[in-house]
Amino acid sequence: MCGFVDKLKGQKDPHHSISLTGGEPLLQVDVLKILIPKLKERGSKIYLETNGTMPERLAEIIGQIDIIAMDLKLPSMTGASDMLAEHKKFLEIAIAQDMFVKIVFGRESKPVEIENASKAIASIDKDIPLVLQPVTPVRDIKHGPLPEQIVAFHSIAKRNLTSVRVIPQVHKMLGIL
Repeated sequence: MCGFVDKLKGQKDPHHSISLTGGEPLLQVDVLKILIPKLKERGSKIYLETNGTMPERLAEIIGQIDIIAMDLKLPSMTGASDMLAEHKKFLEIAIAQDMFVKIVFGRESKPVEIENASKAIASIDKDIPLVLQPVTPVRDIKHGPLPEQIVAFHSIAKRNLTSVRVIPQVHKMLGIL
């Protein structure tokens, strides 16, 4: 892995940042501790995409991360219980860097979930940007949220946070899954 980074040395980086993503990169925090310094040596910014449930692992590398995109999973989308307590602990650490939160929601998502999530974010800092992403109907997903649901969820989140955006899942619309 570091051999790959060594090959990049001396090359001008045409990208804004290097994204560490999918699955969950913080499951590999020991690898990240080796990889990130090598990437930083060449002047790369580090963009971490994470589910925001491992605050203790984030704390191990927070000083090396430039941008954090934290997914907050709603119970209606996962079938699991909410993880707001873990998300809040994570945000307390992540707030030290440039960051935002993303919530994917579907037709089955409830207004109370958006209310609780936006309040949890605001309890750390009401200026943390929130991106609401309506799920795109592909594969097993038959229906996206209704237009009035999208508007309502935006309004609910805006009551608690100063920066709320609705952005579609463009990658899915383009067939890049």
